Amino acid sequence: MLVKDPDRIGAYDSVYFSPHLDDVAISCPARVLAERRARQKVLVATIFTEGAPDAEARKKEDRKAMALLGVDHVWLGLPDAPWRNPFYRGFRRIVLESHPDDRVFVEERLVPALGGVLARARPKRAYFPFAVGTHIDHRLTTAGALLPGSMEGHAEVLFYEDRPYVFLSQNLRMRLAELDARLASRPEDLAPAPWESLESTLRFGLTQTAYVRAFLKDEGERRRCNEALFHRLRAAQRWEGAGRGFRLNPEVVRAAGAAVSKIRRTVHAYASQIESLFGDDFDGATAAYAGMISPRSKYAERCWRLLP
Repeated sequence: MLVKDPDRIGAYDSVYFSPHLDDVAISCPARVLAERRARQKVLVATIFTEGAPDAEARKKEDRKAMALLGVDHVWLGLPDAPWRNPFYRGFRRIVLESHPDDRVFVEERLVPALGGVLARARPKRAYFPFAVGTHIDHRLTTAGALLPGSMEGHAEVLFYEDRPYVFLSQNLRMRLAELDARLASRPEDLAPAPWESLESTLRFGLTQTAYVRAFLKDEGERRRCNEALFHRLRAAQRWEGAGRGFRLNPEVVRAAGAAVSKIRRTVHAYASQIESLFGDDFDGATAAYAGMISPRSKYAERCWRLLP
């Protein structure tokens, strides 16, 4: 059910913050469905829902997906990055750069919006994007959750791995390194590796990942993005999971049978986005990643719990 007025949000066991009109449904539907099977009340709060010319069409898709997940949802009405600031009218700037006005936006608009939802919903758990892939709206949402004092006293905090961005090899490692994360336990897919292995897997991924091909069609822009990514990867090579930043613990959720079928229908409800995000191989991409984080699983997702 759509909660039309954010000021009239009731109590929920879990709140999932989705930067855009698809992120939660694409990134962690198995987790949502597992909580619903456990009779937990779930709210998906989508943050950046205004500005884009196709916003109303995407809201129709979102209604369908939320109904399939069986959750309540609310649209918070903040403007999407390119319509909030002309600086972000380009893929490279959206994923690799930032603007001085962002800090004021986070403190004066984003954090009050997140805090307002949490104050009314009083959830046990709050989920945020981990900003794998570093889209600016995802980065700002993560920053809002990590801002000292912003989430204090509200709920347990978890970060979901943003899809499809986490499917690009080494993207997660780079994000964890940027946060200088301390891992309570380190998954096998994040084990230390020689530079040649890290470089070759990223280089191969850049040629195969659907969203890279869809959004980086200009050769010059692609070259500049690739250079920046390899610079980030070089810095990430030094990270070994024992940083001085936030302490995190990975949690994997698996799905099988009817749950996978429902997940597939939910993701495909976003018909306007599916091809640019996954190409024509959603099943193959999700199965490949499941095999990395949970061997012998056909479908798996991972969240990262923020520890004291």
